[in-house]
Amino acid sequence: CIIEYCLNGIDATGYSPIISNSILRNISGTGIYCNNCAPHIFNNNIYNCINTTFGIGIWVESYLSAVIECNHIHDCSSCGIISNSNLVRNNIIHDISMGCGLESRSSNSRIENNYIYNCNTYGITITNPNVAPYPIIANNTINATKYGISIYYSISEQAYNPSIINNIITNNQYGIYQSGSSPSGYNVSYNLVWNNSIANYSNV
Repeated sequence: CIIEYCLNGIDATGYSPIISNSILRNISGTGIYCNNCAPHIFNNNIYNCINTTFGIGIWVESYLSAVIECNHIHDCSSCGIISNSNLVRNNIIHDISMGCGLESRSSNSRIENNYIYNCNTYGITITNPNVAPYPIIANNTINATKYGISIYYSISEQAYNPSIINNIITNNQYGIYQSGSSPSGYNVSYNLVWNNSIANYSNV
């Protein structure tokens, strides 16, 4: 289906929909918003979500298992995907403020095999407000952002023991960037990080 010219394209709370093969465009707020559910969101084309705060392609707030895959998200004012779901994979995200934000509330959440480019701020950013362990960031290609992968670490809000492996991170300002307190338990390995203009690695 085609959904356009509305506040939010799809809004699902308390049940677990399958959302697929749709075009969501020219949205004033969020393209797809899910809360307290376990959606499967795949094969959607989402663009022109124009609100500077809530102009988000896909936003999932959930403690339950969710899968976000194979979506094309571009030209949104805020963010491509914000998720605390278990799996975000095989998405193309570009020409946007922030690519993908993981605020994980479940163990071993994964962001993998995504192609993210032309973002004004973050390609992928990780924060864990409830100290959920072991997020995995693997096999992504990130190009032309300010921060390729950014990890925020503090005592109260931390990316706890993340694994950042097998990513290609090039032509950004920073490749892999960590802010906040000194981290522990990182696994940063087998990444191709090069030609980032300020630093390939910062505080990692």
